[in-house]
Amino acid sequence: MEWTMKASNAGSHILTLRSVMSTNTYPHKTINGVKKPIHRHIMEDHLGRLLRENEHVYHINGDPKDNSLENLIVIVKNIRRKKE
Repeated sequence: MEWTMKASNAGSHILTLRSVMSTNTYPHKTINGVKKPIHRHIMEDHLGRLLRENEHVYHINGDPKDNSLENLIVIVKNIRRKKE
C-alpha cells in the first residue's frame, strides 16, 4: 500500500510512506452525533474542515494514544486503478 503524506510540517516536499495499515483500535468519541477516532476529530478541528475520504491521520510515533498535534500528520491514499 502506498500513501503520500501532506502536511504543513512536510513543507513543499512530497513524502511517500509504504506501510501496512495498523490493526490498533483507536479511541473513539462522539461529537455532534458523529462517532469517529479521536485523532480524526483533533485533525479536523486543527484544519478547520472535515477530512476527505482518502485522507487518513497517521500517528508519527506509532502510539495511537498520543493524539498531540505534533504526533499527527494527514496522509492521502493514492488510489490506483487497474487498467482494463
